[in-house]
Amino acid sequence: MPAFSKISKNAIVISGYFGFDNTGDEAVLASVVQTIQKDIPKAPIIALSANPELTAKRLQIEAVQRNDFGAVRQALGSARLFISGGGSLFQDITSIHSVCYYAMLINMAWLRKVPVMVLAQGLGPLHTGLGKWITKRALKKAKVLTWRDEASFTLAKELGLKEEKMFLTCDPVLCWQPEKVTVPLLPPGKKIAFCLRPWPNLNRKELAKTMDKLMEKNYNVVLLPLQKEVDDIELNEIESMMQGKPWHIPALTAEGIWQILADVDLVVSMRLHALIMAAALKVPAAAISYDPKVLAFAKQAAQPVIAEVENINAEKLIFEIEKLIQKPVLEPYSNKEALWQVSRDKIKALYEQNS
Repeated sequence: MPAFSKISKNAIVISGYFGFDNTGDEAVLASVVQTIQKDIPKAPIIALSANPELTAKRLQIEAVQRNDFGAVRQALGSARLFISGGGSLFQDITSIHSVCYYAMLINMAWLRKVPVMVLAQGLGPLHTGLGKWITKRALKKAKVLTWRDEASFTLAKELGLKEEKMFLTCDPVLCWQPEKVTVPLLPPGKKIAFCLRPWPNLNRKELAKTMDKLMEKNYNVVLLPLQKEVDDIELNEIESMMQGKPWHIPALTAEGIWQILADVDLVVSMRLHALIMAAALKVPAAAISYDPKVLAFAKQAAQPVIAEVENINAEKLIFEIEKLIQKPVLEPYSNKEALWQVSRDKIKALYEQNS
């Protein structure tokens, strides 16, 4: 059921991986909402969320349960624009379910003659022929597609999507301006935040050894989960293998994660949006790569990739981390405002054209 008693007409409906307490996706939604409220202040916004009550409360927008297709149809029935994204929605690395779900939403909007915009998405990986076929058929129905990285743009061209409808943009979180919230105080001294996630064959022992050695060298190790409970399982396991006691931060909102990252000296992350937030905050960061999207962003943001998830070695990690602490590699995303403006202009134009 909707989180509001009545669904507004002439709304912008936004779909993504929202309502699952994943910091990256919650930050994406918050930054897109912030943009729309700034550029089209009178436009109602309806998010499709796994937790519509919480989404509506946090962002002061309308929200409906993403799997309540009656409510979704109602929201789309009088909408003026449907936005798919951002995030990595069209990928079949775990299963084809994600591709089918987001393709279905685009089809639902298209059948109701609601203009579709694919916003700041990362495309792929798409390993199956069926995944590629469903993705192509769905994305062809979009009037505008903006991609957050060049690799996604290239893959979209390889799928046969029309280049004249596609534009390069950036992840909206790079231009986010979140409100300040209360967060735990971190200790004085050099602080290194580790943002890790579960992944097959992740070498926890080498990561635990890395953190212990860093603490012996008087660095403060901060364990920061970006997805509630999911990341904590991994971080708790690594912490149990350590001799020392790191600063394990409890799950926070996206705004809280932003503030913690602003107060550290280096971010070491598997999580894409920790790297994105670090770039936005001009905090040095290094990637542990497990997915092409991490490699793509690290390349764009000039963030060094210090390990592949399958080949983590404590000695090498410590060497690379100390090198970055002593001489940070920092090349701010200088064109982020111009890249995000591309998406801002397209959102506003599509909304106004469908008046």
